[in-house]
Amino acid sequence: MGKDMALCLAKKGIDVILTYHTKKEEAEKTAAEIERMGQKAAVLQLNVEEVKSLDGFITQVMNIMVDSFDRVFVYEGSELENLKISSFEDTHGIRQEIMNKAKRVKAECPLTAKGEKREIICLIKLLPGARYQNMVDILDDMKILEVKTYALQEPLNEEIAAIAQKTKLLLAKR
Repeated sequence: MGKDMALCLAKKGIDVILTYHTKKEEAEKTAAEIERMGQKAAVLQLNVEEVKSLDGFITQVMNIMVDSFDRVFVYEGSELENLKISSFEDTHGIRQEIMNKAKRVKAECPLTAKGEKREIICLIKLLPGARYQNMVDILDDMKILEVKTYALQEPLNEEIAAIAQKTKLLLAKR
């Protein structure tokens, strides 16, 4: 997506993740412009022509979804088939999942073209009926764990279907 599209989305009230290959300063200027509009903007180094660069980018992503029963569903990257259920429990819940993922990203992801370590990217999705407090709790975790790049997004239809299937399987086991 180019600068004009990013600015257009920001004008519509949408937060934006910008990627760049070599023009970090230009991307950061665009991000600053978006933030002056009142939206969030993140800047990530990505070379779409180099497939290995995409692997590192996708590996950084953690998808977090909260439903109306205070359940937390999580999967990494684009691996929806590995969807698992977590919770808001302190010792073994979503906070621990985020900490573990952040450690793996720093240890396993390739360095950026500038030689910098990659960091976790959290995509937070509230399912229909999710409580406001759940969103606040997840955003608090982002702050407490110093996650620099996160976004609130609408869940994808395939994510909703996967959660319905997972829930159905859990109910069948009872």
